[in-house]
Amino acid sequence: MKKIKNYVIITIYFLLFCSAQCSMEPPSYTISVYNKTDHYIDVLISFGDPIYPDTLLPNRFYNRLNSVKPDGIRCYDPTQNYKEEIQSYGSDTMIIFIFHTDTLAKYTWDEVRVGYNILKRYDVSWQEMEELKGNIYYPPTKKMKDMKMYPPYGAVGIPSIISASKRDIGTPFRSTASTARPQLTMLRVIARLTVTTART
Repeated sequence: MKKIKNYVIITIYFLLFCSAQCSMEPPSYTISVYNKTDHYIDVLISFGDPIYPDTLLPNRFYNRLNSVKPDGIRCYDPTQNYKEEIQSYGSDTMIIFIFHTDTLAKYTWDEVRVGYNILKRYDVSWQEMEELKGNIYYPPTKKMKDMKMYPPYGAVGIPSIISASKRDIGTPFRSTASTARPQLTMLRVIARLTVTTART
């Protein structure tokens, strides 16, 4: 009888343990960032600021940075599924910035923003997020190699100060029509000076 009682108690504890484990399972649309380095990283997910294709760092980060310990994981729970979450701010791509924690401790946010001192930037579409099941790794895995990222897959290190005027796929830029106006004005000034010089 005692053995049966012990068996029942053990079974109950086992069932309770299993139910606890199940309740801890992340929601279907959780974004999980895995840090596979030997140092701390900080993560900034662009829930609407910036909005892709604007890939510049925001003027302020509004305490949205979250640290991930070495070989650790940080989970984020969007209020909607990936597609709805991304489309809710008028885009089809979510931006995820990865920083070295020591960089954020050493420099002001303005210095980091202007110098674009990031470890990695992932430009993730909702389709890619679903294919990855919400699992994002730093450094990126082979499964992520075809995803848009800056610096490109395989590159390591923190970039130096970058010109925000370049327009290639990886280089950060502000997506506004106003950036073209100063360049156009300068061209007009140069053209006028050329004409004036030719006349004299």
